[in-house]
Amino acid sequence: VMKFIYNVVNTRSWPIMEGSDVYNIVPVADFLNHGYRDNVELRYDEDGNCEVILIEDVSPGEPLTLSYGEPTNPAKFLAKYGFLNDDAPATYCKLLISAPSAKLKEIGYDPSKMLFYTEDGGVSQEVWDAVLFSTLERTPGAADAKNAFYEAYMNEDYETKMAIHQHFQGETVNTLLEHVNKILKEVQDLTDKMYQFNSERHPRLPLLLRHHALVTSTFIKVQEYLLSIGY
Repeated sequence: VMKFIYNVVNTRSWPIMEGSDVYNIVPVADFLNHGYRDNVELRYDEDGNCEVILIEDVSPGEPLTLSYGEPTNPAKFLAKYGFLNDDAPATYCKLLISAPSAKLKEIGYDPSKMLFYTEDGGVSQEVWDAVLFSTLERTPGAADAKNAFYEAYMNEDYETKMAIHQHFQGETVNTLLEHVNKILKEVQDLTDKMYQFNSERHPRLPLLLRHHALVTSTFIKVQEYLLSIGY
């Protein structure tokens, strides 16, 4: 019973307003489908009643949609709601920097913004910046370049920042390629192990395999993109 209660609260509630730590469970409204283009919004009247308001025309039979949040984290949708968001525009690049410095955080290191784009294998600017700066932090004799990059970022000096990126592009691309190749191998190894199990006994297995396929497809596109610009 407690597990059921936890799952209901965890998957069928939302804050009464953005940023609030007060959550409501609204029967029927929790049937709204996930979608990136919301066609409804939730409002509460002065008595606390929830209203579902259309914000654009909806045809008969068309689903009512409301974003469940974090469109760039399909793994969370899978773990929390039990479905795979095939339309995710991006996914986390899965590059976690241990014990990031204060300056690395200041220049934009945030795992939720470290993205690879699913359609074309593009890499978010946050990834480029964080990988370059963390590389400079670890490289002997690179203190001047590191400090110059930090100052350029903080002063919004785009020209200097991109010049430093260009100078160290080879190192940055190689670091990203090593990471991409590592993740691709890990996902393939996990996929091979999963095929050893019976999907009839493990009904979520096909869904997990689809998630692996999404990650693999995205990372291969990133790999091809990096190879096309690598030194």
